[in-house]
Amino acid sequence: MADLSIAASHAAGTKWAAAWSQTSPQIWTSLYTPSATYTDYAFGFIRRGHAGLKSHFEIWRTAHPDFLMTVTEAWPGIDLGDGLVKYSIRTSNQGTFTNDLPTLKASGKKFDFYAVVDLVVRSEDGLVVKVEEWYHRQIDYEKLLERDAPVASSSL
Repeated sequence: MADLSIAASHAAGTKWAAAWSQTSPQIWTSLYTPSATYTDYAFGFIRRGHAGLKSHFEIWRTAHPDFLMTVTEAWPGIDLGDGLVKYSIRTSNQGTFTNDLPTLKASGKKFDFYAVVDLVVRSEDGLVVKVEEWYHRQIDYEKLLERDAPVASSSL
């Protein structure tokens, strides 16, 4: 039986985020099954397999050499059956937009944004089968003003 706790979700996310925060694509791709998929909804693409994942990592880390990702929140895991668990996390992402991305010119500015990530993981070995990631594509800002603003209350 898979651990579906918030702690397990946070641990899985922290391992994944820590791999993003270093410079070796091999460490990051070793967290995935050979046929894993990675969907980035902000930029609208899917990467497949270790070669696609390595390319994605190298493109992002070249554009943002000081990139740092940390987990700020986690939710209980969901048992998907067939030995798969979905862990959902919220990440804080910081760095400097130093070099161009394929579809976006570098600004040289620092950025700080949140993302939400679903990681589908095999229970037997902890390898990632699928990632779905959501964040605002506009990373050319130091801090989105409304990011940490209080949410106005409303009655439903």
